[in-house]
Amino acid sequence: AYDLKFTEQIHNLIKSLKISKNVELHEEFIIEKDMFPYFDKAEICLLPYRRATMSGILSHILSRGVPSIISDLEPFVEITKRKGIYFKNGDVNDLAIKAIHLLKNKRMQDKMSQDFRKLADEYSWKNVAKQTFNFYRELLK
Repeated sequence: AYDLKFTEQIHNLIKSLKISKNVELHEEFIIEKDMFPYFDKAEICLLPYRRATMSGILSHILSRGVPSIISDLEPFVEITKRKGIYFKNGDVNDLAIKAIHLLKNKRMQDKMSQDFRKLADEYSWKNVAKQTFNFYRELLK
C-alpha cells in the first residue's frame, strides 16, 4: 500500500539535502522489461518498503548486483542473507544516513555487488532445480 506521509518525507529529505539532481525517484509501477536500464545505471538502489512478503525487484537487484539500502523487513533480510545494508523500517533519517554512507564507500559498494551476484547465482533456476533434485534423490533412498 502507498504511504503518502512516508513518500512526502522522502521528497522533503531529497530537497533538504539538495540532492535532487542526483536522485531519480520512481513511485509508479514499472513493468519488468523496463526496469533493467534503471538498475544498470544506478550507483545504489533504495528499497523503502513498509510491508512485504517477497519482492520481485529484490531478485532483480541481486542479479544485477546493485548495492542497495533495504528496509529491515524480515523477508528481505532473510533473502539477502544479511549481505545488504538495512535501515529501520519507516525511518527516513536512518535511510538517508545509510544511503550517504554507502554512496561515499566505493569498496563497500563493490563488495555488496559481488555478494548480491553470488546470491543471485545461488537462487538461479539451475541451482534451485539441482537442490530440488538432490532433495528428492535423498528422500527416495
